[in-house]
Amino acid sequence: MNIQKIVILACVQMLLLSFSASVMAGEGNEEEPLADLILNVGAHEDMKTRNILASSDVWTSNVLSPVYGGVGQAERYTEEPIPYILLGIDANDNGVFDLSEYGAYRKEANPHEVTAYYDLNGVYFHDGVQATMHDVLFAYHLNALDPLTTALDVLKNLNNQPGSNYSTSRWLSVWPVPDTWDPQTPAGANSSLTFALHFSQQATYARFTTYTLNGAWIYPRHVWEGTGKVCLNATAGVCNDWRENIHSDFGYAYNPVTHNGVPAANSSSFSYTSAWQWSPNDDDVIGTGPFEFHNWIPGVSASLSKYEGYKADVLDCMKEGFVCQGNFFSYMHKPYIDGMLFKIYASMQAAVFAIQIGEIDYIAWPVPLEYVWDLLLYPNVGITS
Repeated sequence: MNIQKIVILACVQMLLLSFSASVMAGEGNEEEPLADLILNVGAHEDMKTRNILASSDVWTSNVLSPVYGGVGQAERYTEEPIPYILLGIDANDNGVFDLSEYGAYRKEANPHEVTAYYDLNGVYFHDGVQATMHDVLFAYHLNALDPLTTALDVLKNLNNQPGSNYSTSRWLSVWPVPDTWDPQTPAGANSSLTFALHFSQQATYARFTTYTLNGAWIYPRHVWEGTGKVCLNATAGVCNDWRENIHSDFGYAYNPVTHNGVPAANSSSFSYTSAWQWSPNDDDVIGTGPFEFHNWIPGVSASLSKYEGYKADVLDCMKEGFVCQGNFFSYMHKPYIDGMLFKIYASMQAAVFAIQIGEIDYIAWPVPLEYVWDLLLYPNVGITS
């Protein structure tokens, strides 16, 4: 499907604002603090919910997507995976993450059995809690429960478990395996945060690499399982003070003892419907992405702020002895802006006027052709088709 859309970006205006703030700081004897650089976005409709599971519309996704980080990155045009948390797979099936397998995601022999290698060092949720292997496994199980998601269907039966079926036992054929790494763990890294998961595909799925393996967002188990909790104070990834019981009991999607989707003894199965219906508060929106959720004023605006703890570095493959398979670093950096503010405009005419006077920097929906000719007269407005 070939979709063309026209968007408006006042890139020159943003540069001028940033330059002006820098000049002001250097004019006097005492430096004045630089103003925050906020990207003001014009949206045609309001976001519908703070709940990422229920964000099926583009307006909600535009706001929440930067809040939630995934296990991998992808090349912009081909969607091929780029190393991030998911570093590569055991392409030669020798049980070791070899030097040449950094950035390798496909294999010729036995392609239905895949062992993938992950590194969560430096990955923290926005409430300061360290992300672990169990959060990643929980994410795969949670995605499998989504009735609108089919990418996990290929893992929903396990051949060596007679009678096992996802509809009855909720077994997902992904589990931890011993992780042997050819290079040494980088200095200062926690080896318990490097791990391997084995995926057993029950059928051939052409998009397994891009959708199933690399497409999982990381959801915090401590927020979504049971009655949920959010950390109020964390030190080095360990929480010192919890705010508990933030929602009703959703049950448990993942059992860390058996590494499957069967709930532990005396616990209930995860109710995706209950989780989908949850209305979180601003402080309950917790991810690992480059921006933190700040607030939502229904009908007016939604705002995000830069997450200073965002993991933007990837393994230095040359330094650690890995063979680099391409340029993996151009996509990985902390945000260049301090935040984003999504403002609601009921009509295109109002949004166009707002960008003409510098009230917003970007229009996030297609601009009709009749407005384009006038906008071309404004030197500080750029048009992209």
